[in-house]
Parts: sequence; C-alpha cells; structure tokens
Amino acid sequence: MSEGGKEARAQREELFKAVRAGDAAGVGKLLRREEASMPLNLQDADGRTALMEAARYGKIEVAKMLLLQNADFNLQDSDGRTALMESVMHGYRDMARLLLEHGANPNLQDSDGRTALMNAAARHGGSELVRLLLERGADPNLQEIDGGTALMQAVSERCRESVCLLLEGGGDPELRDKTGRTALVIASRLGDGAMESVLQSKTPWKGRVIGEKQERDR
Repeated sequence: MSEGGKEARAQREELFKAVRAGDAAGVGKLLRREEASMPLNLQDADGRTALMEAARYGKIEVAKMLLLQNADFNLQDSDGRTALMESVMHGYRDMARLLLEHGANPNLQDSDGRTALMNAAARHGGSELVRLLLERGADPNLQEIDGGTALMQAVSERCRESVCLLLEGGGDPELRDKTGRTALVIASRLGDGAMESVLQSKTPWKGRVIGEKQERDR
C-alpha cells in the first residue's frame, strides 16, 4: 500500500471510530482539518462509509453533520446496502426520515434484490417505517432475487398493520415469488385466516384467488 493509501486508511479509521462513538465534536474536528482533506465518502474493504456507520449505530447528530458536508447517502457497500437500509434494519426511524429528507433513494436494491421497504416489512413493529417509506415513494412491488416482495415479508411476519399499509400503498397481492407463492398462499400456509381475509378483500378477481386456494388445499 502506498503512503497516500495508508494515510487515507488511517483517516478513514479515525473517522469511523468517532462516528461509532457518536462523537459529533470529534467528527467535526476531523472534517475541519486543514492539513488534509478528510475522505468523507471513502469506502472501507466492505464498501462501508462513515454515513453508513452513523446510520447503523443510530448516531443522528453525526449523520446530520456528515450530510451537511455532502456525504453521499446513496452509496452502496459490497452487499449493496445503503445508509437508509442500515437505518431501517436497525429500527432507527428518525435516522431513516433524515436520510429520506436529504434525498436518499428508497428503491435501491441490495445484492439480494432487497429494498429498505422489504427490510421494514420484515421487522416486528416496523409499520411506522413502512408508512414513512411509502410516503417517500418506496415501490411496494419491487421483487428480490427470489421474487419476494415487501407484502410477502409482512405476511410472513404476521404484521397486519404493515400488510394493510402496503396494500393501501399499491402493493400487489397477486405477485408470485420464484416458487409460485403469492402473499395469500403464504398466509394460508401459516394458517392465518384473518390475514387471508385482509388479502382477499384487496385482491381483484377473487374467484381466481379462491380457486388457487382450493387447489392448494387438495
């Protein structure tokens, strides 16, 4: 590694350490250094940035500071995850709101095709994050590599409030994953009759859906 590379790595590690500690004053001091330009968007070996670390650990004051310095909120790490995805996966609603207000894209997909909305739908008690993301333009019908959707995630977790929000936000209950399952099939296999009723009430061509259910029950 060149001397310049070593210096950049040392700066990045110093910055990451201050970010994880929530040391806003320390982060500010590092960003104001006159003798070197702090590599604000420099990614580590895993593709992570200082902003991703702030989002992961819920350090909102640090995140505000980084965003004011034009940190790139849409960079993706080696797994395709963004700062927004990190905030959602760890349940930091205020952090997610901050990132979205600054223009974070809620429809970016990670290496498995998952979105921030799918991560929110998979969380118990994640309905407020689901609501926030839908309000900010998250697409409920994007599908991951295996064909799963945010609606399927919410059904699997038995999160009825999230299911209702996703349906109201345009979630398509007839989309199928690569095994042929719809959200209704998942609810049926879970034995969740109440969830099935919710999905059937929002599904067009009910006769076809009921026919599918009858075929599954044979």
